[in-house]
Amino acid sequence: MSVTDATPKFGSSEGGTAITVKGTGFYDSGGKKFKFESEFGEREMAAAWDRKERCYTCKSPPISWFFSGKSPSNDTLAKAKENPIKLRLTLNGQNWIWVGYFEYYDPIVERLAYDLTFGEGIPEEEASKKWQEEEPLPPVPADPEELKTMESEQQKKVQEENDEFSTVYRRTGTKFYIHGAKFRKTNAIKVRFMFEGKSYYADGVYKNEKRIGCIIPDMVEIPVGEHKIFVDLSFNGQQFTNLGKVLLYQCTMFTKFV
Repeated sequence: MSVTDATPKFGSSEGGTAITVKGTGFYDSGGKKFKFESEFGEREMAAAWDRKERCYTCKSPPISWFFSGKSPSNDTLAKAKENPIKLRLTLNGQNWIWVGYFEYYDPIVERLAYDLTFGEGIPEEEASKKWQEEEPLPPVPADPEELKTMESEQQKKVQEENDEFSTVYRRTGTKFYIHGAKFRKTNAIKVRFMFEGKSYYADGVYKNEKRIGCIIPDMVEIPVGEHKIFVDLSFNGQQFTNLGKVLLYQCTMFTKFV
């Protein structure tokens, strides 16, 4: 019996990430469980058997569980996130099989901002291709005065973008950015739009470690008019950040879901 893949390889420090482990020679067993090992402690978690896919699944524990009921400081939690967790599997409670590493990962989201000029002056096909491309971070000036000027200009731009995002309603198809830090390039970046208990999703485009691009999707069954939509972000396709960010959405046509 051997493990061939375990996904996703990272998740929120709050726990609850559904991990799927695939391999060869797998079978169901009453003694199956996973063990998460950290330098601060270890935790065993129940495993479930997927008979159809012939794989094992489990939920990751909250990172706080590795501290035996104690309340770790923010510095200690940050240190715990630095090193990946070792993940093992057993079917009999005695022999443990190596699965791989799992990381606790919490991106930082700061603000949202529209981009109304992207692709101007270039053909539509070229603009669409460019939208999917990564963008390098701007260089940091070595000269203190130049750095001060750049920071001042950035602060002014951020204020203008914040004012626009909090006062102007935009339609389906509008491009915008999610700004923050510690963003990770994955194939599962999703942006969730929530309105009155309903959720709508769009792919996020990794630009760099501080910016994710997105296009406001068509949100069916939202009444014509102006509405406040809550926006969340996920890097593993499962867990979404609680951004508390609001997008002002202008619906011009009611579309009923069939």
